[in-house]
Amino acid sequence: MKKTLIILIKNFFKFFGYELKGIKPIILHNDYDAIHKFLCDKILKIKNCVIFDVGANDGQSISRFKKVFPNSKIYSFEPDSEIFKKLKIFSQKFRNVKIYNQGLSSKNGQSVFYSYGYDKISSILPLDKNSKLFKSRKLALGQKKNFFKKKKIEIIKLDTFVKIKKIKRINILKIDVQGFEPEVLRGSSEFLKKSKVDIIELEIILGFGYLKSISFFDIEKNLNKFGYKLISLNYSSNVISFSNYQVDAIYVKHNIFEKIKNIHYKNIDIKNVTKKTNEKNPFSYWKYIKKINKIFKWELII
Repeated sequence: MKKTLIILIKNFFKFFGYELKGIKPIILHNDYDAIHKFLCDKILKIKNCVIFDVGANDGQSISRFKKVFPNSKIYSFEPDSEIFKKLKIFSQKFRNVKIYNQGLSSKNGQSVFYSYGYDKISSILPLDKNSKLFKSRKLALGQKKNFFKKKKIEIIKLDTFVKIKKIKRINILKIDVQGFEPEVLRGSSEFLKKSKVDIIELEIILGFGYLKSISFFDIEKNLNKFGYKLISLNYSSNVISFSNYQVDAIYVKHNIFEKIKNIHYKNIDIKNVTKKTNEKNPFSYWKYIKKINKIFKWELII
């Protein structure tokens, strides 16, 4: 009865052009922290996660992951020297957090970095000066002449870093580097080939903010060949309405994907995760929904 009522309420709001979404931080509502916890606790069955925080900025992800995994070991990378100073102070509040004033890339050495007045958009990729993102951020900062600076930064491949630090496995690899994600993955190919990364969370910018835009193909050509599968996207929209449209995605290695598949094959109830299909009478409530939908012509809603 409860499920029937929820469906009817959702249809009611759809009729007026709105959509209801659950905001409780659970897997059923596509909460990423809940997904990570479930995968690590129930699928991988590990107590102390090893997390790579690539594009740490001033520490938001450290705080986020430490709430979910208090005993985790986090390696955070932030190439901007000014932001790194803030990260250094912030990270001291947490145990088992190591920070590095480097960027991850597909090669080792140095690179030009574009540091903007609004540091959340800084990247190795420059912004497109004709984009709404560039114009809006510049306006917000009062047309400052020093809206951005070019800097030299240190870059390193993930494959090189893990060899130097003798890291055997990464449980969660989070990458948020403003359009430079494909290069980070290219520099991780040896570790990915050996399936030494369990879960990958990354940002994919599909819009027009930067001089170079990326696509799912750019990401998946670096992941599919090593057996990684997409399991979640967090935000559905379009570049017509939102020029800087971006989504976060979660990929998992092949054996995790197979274990997820087996959960559904078993057809079991897991609270806040998935519901069992009632094989005896799976459509018992649909006849009532169809009748009400016909009365209000909700069947035309897609």
